Amino acid sequence: PAPRITPACDIPLLTKEKGDGKLVIVNLQETGKDGDADMVLHATCDRVMHAVMVGLMLAIPRYVRQDVFRFGHKQRKGDSKCALFVRSVHGDDCPMPCIASAEVRVSTPSGLVVVSSNLRSVFDFGEEGSYEAKWRLTLVPLDDIIQPTLQIKYAFSLARTKSSTDEEVRKAVTVVKSFPEAVGPGARPEKKARLA
Repeated sequence: PAPRITPACDIPLLTKEKGDGKLVIVNLQETGKDGDADMVLHATCDRVMHAVMVGLMLAIPRYVRQDVFRFGHKQRKGDSKCALFVRSVHGDDCPMPCIASAEVRVSTPSGLVVVSSNLRSVFDFGEEGSYEAKWRLTLVPLDDIIQPTLQIKYAFSLARTKSSTDEEVRKAVTVVKSFPEAVGPGARPEKKARLA
């Protein structure tokens, strides 16, 4: 059974006990209160609230989400291996569902180009000097048309005699979901994405 939080989960029943309230449950799975509800909807809250707003002929405000990525590298002293990564500013283990795919092309001091398609890649470069990583992130499209890409150049230097860790570049991605000003039956939300 799903965990319950009391007394919060019992508060909606107070409206029923007074005799003048209605209880509507919106949840993807069954709950222990379904038998007490006047209506049970097994759906997401987003979908239900969108239908309510359309039914009430109310405009849905624009939703703006901002993700900030950290581009960096890490090399231990005496090690020829170097890790290149893209991480969320919200933590190293924080998922980044807005990224559909990633590619990094690293130019070495001798002119060799190494390619990887992971958000975190470990390379064994074997030579000291200046490197340039070119990241290309393809973001999850908000509709069938828009699939923005983010391109970042990241320069770093490696030397086996010292450790090297840096996170020089941060880039904000703004995802905008805008809905029609006047909504009505059959209206569909307009979705857009842009890079900040």
